[in-house]
Amino acid sequence: MKVALSQLGGIVWYELWLQWRRRSLLIMGICFAAILLLFLFLVTNQLEPPPPEMSEMGVTAATFSLILGITPVSLLLLLLALPPIVAEAIARDQQLGMAELRDTLPVSVGLYLIGKVIGVWVSITLMVALVGVLSGLFGWARLGALHIGPYVRIWLTAILPAGLFASGLSVLLAAGQPTRKRAALLGGGVALYSLLTVIMTIRPEYDWVRAALPAAWLTLALRAAFQYMAQSVALPGPLLPMTDVPEMFVWQTAVMSVLQLVLVWLLMWGSWRWRRA
Repeated sequence: MKVALSQLGGIVWYELWLQWRRRSLLIMGICFAAILLLFLFLVTNQLEPPPPEMSEMGVTAATFSLILGITPVSLLLLLLALPPIVAEAIARDQQLGMAELRDTLPVSVGLYLIGKVIGVWVSITLMVALVGVLSGLFGWARLGALHIGPYVRIWLTAILPAGLFASGLSVLLAAGQPTRKRAALLGGGVALYSLLTVIMTIRPEYDWVRAALPAAWLTLALRAAFQYMAQSVALPGPLLPMTDVPEMFVWQTAVMSVLQLVLVWLLMWGSWRWRRA
């Protein structure tokens, strides 16, 4: 077990180093932050400056405005831009001839796949954390006092998991591709799949099928935002359905995301074992 953990740590650290050298996630993080901050600036440009001392209702309204401003843009950027960028994490090793060297090392195929995915996830987590901090500081400067808890919760329970799910799916599905270009194309397919499933979030039906779709995370994010606002004010009728998303759907989404990642990992693991046999 100690040897396996050491090997896993080495693979994760190596992938982090590769992501830093390639600068792709760094560039995406900068673009992500720039787009999000520009969007927030345009949304808040017409608002009056916050008073020196805001009431509790004002703080709640400001926090809700910030959450509602960042959520759709952040989720769409992560679901659409991340898959093609990170898809080549394993295919790059294939193209550069690292596969032959890897096969001579005492590292199992399953451990290698897990390490590459976790390395990508750590890189994405760092990127999202930076963007979240910058957006929060910008919102505080433009809107005044905020409730930090609900703001952080949206990032940790919806935006970040959506990015991790889409990126993990893309990395694993593209693991068998021999070139980076073909892996990026497959990652583009994952992004297209995520985009098409957004249409299904507007229908108030919550079952296992919709929980398996990437866009289910958008439903959960909006649910959390509107439930937070509903604790302080009476929401208009058209917005009430978003607060009625069943608690079970939250667990269904999490379970289905994990199951899909495990299934794809098993598929790639079995495929690699069969080719090496």
